[in-house]
Amino acid sequence: QLFDDGTMVELLANGTLKYSLAPFRHGEVVVRVVLSDGCKYYAANFTLHVLPVDSAPSFSLSQTAIVVSEDLNAEGGLYLPITSLATAIHPGGWNEDTQQMRFSIGGSLSP
Repeated sequence: QLFDDGTMVELLANGTLKYSLAPFRHGEVVVRVVLSDGCKYYAANFTLHVLPVDSAPSFSLSQTAIVVSEDLNAEGGLYLPITSLATAIHPGGWNEDTQQMRFSIGGSLSP
């Protein structure tokens, strides 16, 4: 569904095109425009192309501060997993499920 609420395109009496796209949707639709005087009419078609835009992925952190003892890792480099730190991982907009995502760590890693 390309448009919000299943509505189509509207052409106002002054010739202004009015439409509302559904969020994160892209594609094309052929729109038929009819002008009538009540007795006769004239019709023409146009194609509305909505180009895709790569939307940013998103996620939430279950914790924003992690506190551990400095001696906890002294026993030979013990790996300390924190499960589900990143949650609600979403690849971006509509039809972006096939994109490959990866996390990276940035910022200051030392005191």
